[in-house]
Amino acid sequence: MTIGNESVRLRRVALLALNGSLIFFLPICGAFGQSPQDAQQSQTSVAEYQNFAAFLSFLRARNTRQYAISSPRGIDEAQFVSIGGIEQWITIRGWDRDNPVLLFLHGGPSDVTNPWSFALFAPWEKHFTLVQWDQRGAGRTLGKTGPTVAPTITVDRMVRDGIELSEYLRKDSRN
Repeated sequence: MTIGNESVRLRRVALLALNGSLIFFLPICGAFGQSPQDAQQSQTSVAEYQNFAAFLSFLRARNTRQYAISSPRGIDEAQFVSIGGIEQWITIRGWDRDNPVLLFLHGGPSDVTNPWSFALFAPWEKHFTLVQWDQRGAGRTLGKTGPTVAPTITVDRMVRDGIELSEYLRKDSRN
């Protein structure tokens, strides 16, 4: 691996992160046939990944403080909900529980609760109760279920999941 290729790979990781699709490839030092130069570059990659992970941790902590829902009528929940026979991740945020519910379908493949989504959706949370959903095959839902649900990712199943989630939200909002 040359330094130029390393730079190109890091730029790609940064672009993916900006799009909310964070994919990390960490070469393992000491892999079969790895030269000492490659091992040094791998160690650099690990250090750069750790720096990036620390930066993401900082952003999450800052966003937690900056975008906290402090209204007495507000809601800020994140949980797995059983939808279509599997556990699926949803977040529910808004300044007033009586506001209309707005279900955001992000389309995947990453999760919707990345550090950049708070800033994007904060103004909406004043007027809507915003629900973000990691559909099957996306984000934290994929992390929990793994790739075994891949055969079930069909348009029909996704529509049924959406209807089931809408019914759950409607029932929950009446309580």
